[in-house]
Amino acid sequence: MDNKKMSLNLRGASDIDFSLAQKCWPIHEAIIELIRPKLKLTFGNSSISPYAYLHTRLGGKEDSFPSGHGNWSIKSFSCKINGHPLFVVGLPHLSRYLPIGKKQVVQWLLEKYNNLIHSNSTTNLELDLH
Repeated sequence: MDNKKMSLNLRGASDIDFSLAQKCWPIHEAIIELIRPKLKLTFGNSSISPYAYLHTRLGGKEDSFPSGHGNWSIKSFSCKINGHPLFVVGLPHLSRYLPIGKKQVVQWLLEKYNNLIHSNSTTNLELDLH
């Protein structure tokens, strides 16, 4: 195996920065403007993650809730993109976290989302937890 391939395989979060995300942001912003999602789920919510990039870029009061796995948390914030409300949720990375069976997490997310939606007069999101 050559050195270049080996360095890619050993790459960790410490050598990643937001510069590539910054370059790609105009495309993401255009897609968000076209689709106008009300909810954005991100996988990974550490200080170097998609969630952290969005929170740094868009701002908003961060809230958190126990993930049901060790001391990890679910994180969220609300913001507006071009005047449209968006609820951003950061789950622990799904390669290490399984949300299945974590009803308290799902319930918390539903309550947070529905509170945001009520404040912007749209319909509720419902989910059968059984």
